[in-house]
Amino acid sequence: MKRIFFFILIISSFFKIKAQEIMVTGGFNMPLAPYETKDILDSKNGRALNGFNFKIDYVFLKQTKLNFSLNALYFSNQYDIESIENQYNTVYAKKSKFISIKPYTGVGFGGSILYYFTPLKNKIKGFSKITLGQLFVNSPEYSQTDSLEYIKFLSLNSSNIFWNLGAGIDIGVNSNLSIIAYAEYFLSKVDFGSVKASNAAGQIATFPSTKINEQEFGMLNFNIGLSYKFYNQTDKLKQRKKTITPSF
Repeated sequence: MKRIFFFILIISSFFKIKAQEIMVTGGFNMPLAPYETKDILDSKNGRALNGFNFKIDYVFLKQTKLNFSLNALYFSNQYDIESIENQYNTVYAKKSKFISIKPYTGVGFGGSILYYFTPLKNKIKGFSKITLGQLFVNSPEYSQTDSLEYIKFLSLNSSNIFWNLGAGIDIGVNSNLSIIAYAEYFLSKVDFGSVKASNAAGQIATFPSTKINEQEFGMLNFNIGLSYKFYNQTDKLKQRKKTITPSF
């Protein structure tokens, strides 16, 4: 934790920060192919359903168009267990029952560059955002049961870099508080490796994959939230002066 604060202080000094901003957003997460593709015969298909994501940004403001932020994210997507069950029983002429235990989940940490455009209207301005960071992902966990046996496919984990590109609007409520809305494209690739499963007795077996179990995580995120700006005393005085209209 001390290292994180020390890093923030270094960045703050480098950018000669006049203000800081906290952005907290959350919203809808739509997987793209192959992350959402449902073919059970292709290990690279993620078979993910629509989910949600949550983000927090700590923005270093120079009160110019270009800004920098550190951020953290969390996302979750359910596994399309119903589609998998139907396909499996059709392809292999079985009557197995599949039950979802854990969804796809991931956390990420990164840095972003934000560019603010000329205000569209008073207190309304557009912005673009590009992010690069490190992603840590857990694969789904689910069980398969038929008349002969019970198998639980265990959750695996992997990590890789991620990037996203987005754009949105900032609607000022007052000099400190804003409403944020944006859309972004998110992309990463992870490799979960060999499949691991346990039986009813809890014994774990590993099934080496004949293919590299690499999965592409492509998503569209649609988020909305709030931002709050913290000004130092000098900037507070400037903000007040801007609001004073001379009278004659």
